[in-house]
Amino acid sequence: LFLGEVLASAVGSDLEESAVFTRRGRSEKRRAGEIGFAVVRGGDVAGEHRVMFLGDGEILEVSHRAGSRKAFALGAARAALFAARAEKGVYGMADVLAE
Repeated sequence: LFLGEVLASAVGSDLEESAVFTRRGRSEKRRAGEIGFAVVRGGDVAGEHRVMFLGDGEILEVSHRAGSRKAFALGAARAALFAARAEKGVYGMADVLAE
């Protein structure tokens, strides 16, 4: 969702207006400005995230793959330690990772 928000902002749009979370019953091309999301779960996929910019005859893809859930657990533990030491306030993972 964060990547979708960044993309929507970059093109002067709002994710609430641009997001399409299902293609069920739709086979036509996406409309200009739509930001599509899809989910794949199965097997031993721990985490796979792809952002694809699709054009006629070309694809630009940015991806992240996690081979185990350990990376997510380490991040959660780091965030918990940060929260235990932090003053009251609103924080994001950028704050956690900046330490």
